[in-house]
Formats: sequence, structure tokens, C-alpha cells
Amino acid sequence: MSSRYGVVPVDVFDAQISCVDIAVYAAIATFAGRDGAAFPSITRIASMTQQSRRWVMESIKRLEAAELISVKRIPGKRNKYVLEKHPF
Repeated sequence: MSSRYGVVPVDVFDAQISCVDIAVYAAIATFAGRDGAAFPSITRIASMTQQSRRWVMESIKRLEAAELISVKRIPGKRNKYVLEKHPF
């Protein structure tokens, strides 16, 4: 059993997004440091949420549109996700 955990602020539940989007946010949050930055792969997020890679990518777009995360896309490397509602 892993000791990794993430915090999901109430604002995320108040956003007009699906429960899968909330799960994707929570998965990203488990990798976030104190600055709210996280670098999980799409494959890892998909595995954690039991969703396809394509569904995760669409979910990330919805989280961006809801201004819950920002994404810095780095060609050839993992994306940098920043949780905009990070509580720390």
C-alpha cells in the first residue's frame, strides 16, 4: 500500500466537471509538490483512474478550461501540471 495522497479542494467539486475529471485532478494532485507542480505521465494517470489515455487527455483539457490546472507542454518529455487551486 502506497503512502502517496493528494488534496482536492472543495472548489474542484463545485466546478462544472465530471466525476472522472475530479478523479484525474486527484491523481495529478498525488504527484504535486508544495508549489502545486506535478509531472505524472498520461499513462500513469490513466492507470490510476482506470480510464483510457485519450479520455485522460480530454479530461485534462476540461480541467484547463475550468481553470483548475494549467499545463506546460514539453515536447519529448512529461508535461508540467500546476494545480491552480492548490491548498499549500
